[in-house]
Parts: sequence; C-alpha cells; structure tokens
Amino acid sequence: MKTDLYTPGACPIRKGRTILIIITAILGCYYFISVRNFGRYTAGLHPFHAPIKCRNLTDEGMQQLLDFTYKIHILLDEIEIDHWLMYGSLLGARRGHAPLIWDDDSDFGVDGDGTFLKLGKTEFFKKIRDVGGVKQIGDHWSRENLIQIYDKNSEFKVDLMIFHKSGNMMIRRGWLTWLFPLQYKKYHSFPAKLVEHPLPKSLFGFFNISVPGDGSKILKYIYPDDWWRVVKPAGC
Repeated sequence: MKTDLYTPGACPIRKGRTILIIITAILGCYYFISVRNFGRYTAGLHPFHAPIKCRNLTDEGMQQLLDFTYKIHILLDEIEIDHWLMYGSLLGARRGHAPLIWDDDSDFGVDGDGTFLKLGKTEFFKKIRDVGGVKQIGDHWSRENLIQIYDKNSEFKVDLMIFHKSGNMMIRRGWLTWLFPLQYKKYHSFPAKLVEHPLPKSLFGFFNISVPGDGSKILKYIYPDDWWRVVKPAGC
C-alpha cells in the first residue's frame, strides 16, 4: 500500500519536530555559554572574542603597560575612587608581581557606589581625557559596566569593571548581565566582604596597588576549577 506523504497532519508534525530541535539547540548553546568560564587566563576560550595574542612582553612593552596602568591608578587615587586589581592582572600580581607576560591590558575592579557614583560617568570621562597619553575611551557601560581606556603611545589599555553592592555580593550591571545572568553571577560577581576596607596592597611592577583580601580568595571564587593553572594563550 502506497503511503501518502501529504496526508493531513504529516507536515505539521515534521515542522513541529524541526522547531523543537531548533529550540533545543538554541537553549543548549545558551546554557553552555552561561555556565562556562571563558576567562582568557584560564582554560576557557571565549566564543565571541578573539583569543589573546601569544606574545612574550619585551622589557619595553612591559614598561609601557605598567606606565599607562600607573597613570590610571594615580588618577583614580587622586579623585578617591576605590579600585583594585582584578581578573588577569590579579593573577599576574599573585604569580610574579607584574602583568602576565602575554597580557595586553590591566584589569581594575572599581567601586561604583562611592565617589564614582557621586562624580557621574560624564565627569569621570572628562577627567580620564585630561590624563596624558589617553587615546580613546571605550564606553561599554550599558552593556556590562565596562570602561576601556586606550594608550595612544602603545597597543595597551586599562579595563575598568564597575561593581555595585547588592546584598552581600558585588555585581556588574548592564544588559549583557541580564542576558547571561548565570554567567555573570558565577564568574563576574563575588562576596562584598572581599573588598572591605582596608584593602591590602600588592606590588605590581614598580608600584603598589590594592588587591581583594589576600588575592587568592577572589580568584578561587571566580575561577574555582582552574584559578591555580597557568594557561597560555592559544598558539603558545
């Protein structure tokens, strides 16, 4: 007996299965991105951002990165905005009291509830532009409370991640944090007690700068499975 492929109900069933497969694939990808650690300094590779270059900083390059980092650090100190080493820069400070030798930026966590909140973003940007050597400012405030400050004399930059206190946690805000709440809750938030005053200092190149607690606790919290691993960039 010949089967009629176009019998009533056959096509809707096939369409329903296709739609279900597509939805399942989308949800699977979303979950994978939400719970995976894509830190450039650990085992993960970010699905959207290009991997960090495989390089060994020359003495000149290291000095350029440190000099520009120091300028931004001094600015934040002068206007009394609390800040501390974060992410890869904190790993570098813990491992060798300097940026990681393949790094291309310095990472600061910034308290967004104190002086920064009173000053306001517009006035803060004005003060950044007054710093000698600033090429441009990457404003990703609405996306994920991220400000990127580029050095006009080199390839390096300083990333400022703005954190706000929410209950007993420090969190970042922005539409991306709402789109991927599991990702930001797991890898971009931490207990507020880790940045309570007074913060200890750590040597970073030729100057001392604040670090959260003893440095290792926040790394263990953000990178629980591989904070201790030295993972080189892809291609090294």
